[in-house]
Amino acid sequence: MSSPVEPPEQQSPESDAPEPAFVAGYYVQLASLRDAGDAERFVVRFEARRPEMLASHRVRVKPFPETGYFKAWMGHFEQRKDAEAACEALQQNGQDCFVIQHP
Repeated sequence: MSSPVEPPEQQSPESDAPEPAFVAGYYVQLASLRDAGDAERFVVRFEARRPEMLASHRVRVKPFPETGYFKAWMGHFEQRKDAEAACEALQQNGQDCFVIQHP
């Protein structure tokens, strides 16, 4: 008698989904660091301190190999004014930031 075959373990759709590309539009730059690990730790700390900012926008690290920097970007925003409003709210709470346009 053979043992029953177990169905393959199912993963959540989030774990299978590839990381989305940085699409054209506006982003709020929160940090620019030389070390990828430092940039990832910055994102974790930011997410813990400012969970309300993450309701509609993610913070991710964008590497810039040509300069050696890893930048923490929040977004994407369709309109510059929306990115500026988010940045202003962050600045009022002590977070340095500025708005960038990604082509």
